[in-house]
Amino acid sequence: MNSTDTRSSADEPLEHEAEVMAAWRDRDDDGPPAAVDAAVLRSAATALNEGRRGGFLRGFRNRWLQPMATVAALGACLAVVVAVMQSAPSLVTPPPETELAEITAAAGGPTADTYRTDANAAPDNKSAARLAPGKTTRVEEFAVTTRRREAPQLDEFAAVAPAGALASRRKRVLVLGGTGRLGAEIIARLDPDSFDITVLARPTSSRERLSGLSVDYVTGDLLERESLQTALAERRFEYVIDASARRNHPGKFYAIAMQNLLAALRDTGVQQFILHGSIGAGESASVFSADMYARMRGVMQDKTAAETLLQASGIPFTIIRNGIIKPEGTPATGSARLTDDTATMGAVTRPDLAELTLECLGVERCLNTTLHAIDPHWDAN
Repeated sequence: MNSTDTRSSADEPLEHEAEVMAAWRDRDDDGPPAAVDAAVLRSAATALNEGRRGGFLRGFRNRWLQPMATVAALGACLAVVVAVMQSAPSLVTPPPETELAEITAAAGGPTADTYRTDANAAPDNKSAARLAPGKTTRVEEFAVTTRRREAPQLDEFAAVAPAGALASRRKRVLVLGGTGRLGAEIIARLDPDSFDITVLARPTSSRERLSGLSVDYVTGDLLERESLQTALAERRFEYVIDASARRNHPGKFYAIAMQNLLAALRDTGVQQFILHGSIGAGESASVFSADMYARMRGVMQDKTAAETLLQASGIPFTIIRNGIIKPEGTPATGSARLTDDTATMGAVTRPDLAELTLECLGVERCLNTTLHAIDPHWDAN
């Protein structure tokens, strides 16, 4: 068998044989010798194929694999950064304390010494429904069915209560002036199965009016900030009801008491602060003649300052003003009303005022409003 027949039938066809021969001719015009063995040609063709395959792989790697690897590495780095930011929200720096103080002062509110809150910030007028101007709300419209007020459901206070936060326990309420005449009427209407009731009282205060009622006492004085902070330290309350009165204290009382109280309540989680005030404070001074207002200017300015501090504190508030309170022992009429018409003036009994107070407790439409308590019954008599 000559050299041209050296391939057996089992050999694969020699790839690129013509190209190998052409390449040989390019190098040597005489062409390959006639005695070139087929195995030599096969080896040369194999080398050519491998070279082309290697060039393809290098090109694919350079053009596609390396850029894709770079993109993947950048994506992995970005994922790490996002994970770190999500797991460490504290990396976002809040405004400095001095900046918060400047903002609060510019708004005419309390300084850094008083209450500030973010989580419990008061809802705006869109989320906290207000009574229509001049509209009165009768006691019957609140559907009072029992003497004792049960704790409001979460949906009544959705504007400020975190979802599910208070569903499984009694609500905690702090009453100021609870040993007094109005405060005792309010406490008597709170259901002890629905509320944990705490009363702030001075050491010398008589507790006779609360005899037999389920209450917890803390000792403190509204005019002594340190005693308040000690009494309320590490305590939390959903509601605060302020029915305190100056009594025989000379000089300013209400503004100092409010400032001390707000400072002590700063970390207690208050969701609603109900303040009992007087018609004649704030814009309602116009209901009195100039001579009459002049005789009580000092106390009304004091009460106006207390209202202003509460309104600027960030705590959701309800201010209930009364004009003339009927003597102790006067029975409820059941016809008392709340109105946001602050140009009105009227009389009310303490039992009726207590009922109106509890009908605003935890109720969204009463949030961030100033209301007057009136009773048509006394207007007609």
